[in-house]
Amino acid sequence: MAKGSRGGRRGGKPTGGVNPNDIKGTTNLLIDTDLDEITRGEVTRTLKDFQDKYGLEYNNTRIADMKSGTGVLAYYDGEGIAINNEYLNSDTMNAVYKKCVESGFHPSNGSKTGMEAVVSHELGHAVNGIIADRMGISLDASADRIVNEAMKNTKHKTVSTFQSKISGYAKQSYAETVAEAMADCYCNGKKARSESKAIQKVVDKYMKDKPIKGQTSL
Repeated sequence: MAKGSRGGRRGGKPTGGVNPNDIKGTTNLLIDTDLDEITRGEVTRTLKDFQDKYGLEYNNTRIADMKSGTGVLAYYDGEGIAINNEYLNSDTMNAVYKKCVESGFHPSNGSKTGMEAVVSHELGHAVNGIIADRMGISLDASADRIVNEAMKNTKHKTVSTFQSKISGYAKQSYAETVAEAMADCYCNGKKARSESKAIQKVVDKYMKDKPIKGQTSL
């Protein structure tokens, strides 16, 4: 997330505006001893919610040591999610995410914190990845299918207008549309945009049967 954009496609390396050369290294977030408990709680709470609903394993959730000034908040690389150490603080992430919401770049975080919104977005990519694996196609191709199927249940005639109702960043790609919609639904529940709910409904249909334990580690 470049102060508003998060990475997230299958293939072993982060994309969506994240330069792999900007990543100096990663460590396991869940065993890091320096992480404050408020931030750790927000991250693990979101991970657990997605584990309970979708069966995700999250032992591969990481802290990314990145070059200073990249602006990347977090990314998904096909194996798990990572949060930029520069923003790995609840107050810092809240401040950044608030500006993103005010500009219309991301959906509201509702009753959740900025950290929970960011993590839920990345986990949205991970769920999309599971669906892609089950379909035997790429994450982008499966996201295309999800979005177009969801559009049939709305009154929108074009993808761009459908995406723009979710957020500015949702217009970047089908994969980001899915992830933004899932973050919207996670944070806002019944108050989420109808377009986000339409995507969530399609995602949940494809995820009706929980994945094999350990299929996706985060």
